[in-house]
Amino acid sequence: MVLAKHVSDKTSWQKMLKNNVEPIDLIAKRDELLITCAAELTEIRQRFGTKSLTLLPDEPVVDIHFPVDNYPTKIKSFNLDTHPEVAGVLHGIKGQYLLLDTGVINIRKFSGYEVEFFQ
Repeated sequence: MVLAKHVSDKTSWQKMLKNNVEPIDLIAKRDELLITCAAELTEIRQRFGTKSLTLLPDEPVVDIHFPVDNYPTKIKSFNLDTHPEVAGVLHGIKGQYLLLDTGVINIRKFSGYEVEFFQ
C-alpha cells in the first residue's frame, strides 16, 4: 500500500495496444519512490521486523518484449459474452491482450472460459 499511494495501476490500454506509450526510466522511478516512501518503509520494518521488507536497489530492469508483428491503428475490443465467436489472424501479444487483424481481446477478462483456436 505504501508504494500504491504514489504509483497508479491504471494503464491507457488503448495507447499501449497501439504502441503509443512514453518510455519510463524505471531505475530513476524506483529510486524516487524509495526516497519518497522512506519513512513508511522504516515504519514497516519497525512494526514487523527488519526481515519483513527486502529492498533490491541494485536489481536490473527486466525488459519484456512481447511478440508483435503489427500494431493496430484503431482499437476494436471483442467481448465473448456478446459475440462468442471471434475470427482473425493473430498479429501479436501485448500483456494480457491478443492482437488480431480484426480487433483485440483481453484474454484475462475471460479466464475460466473454454476457448478453441483453429488454424
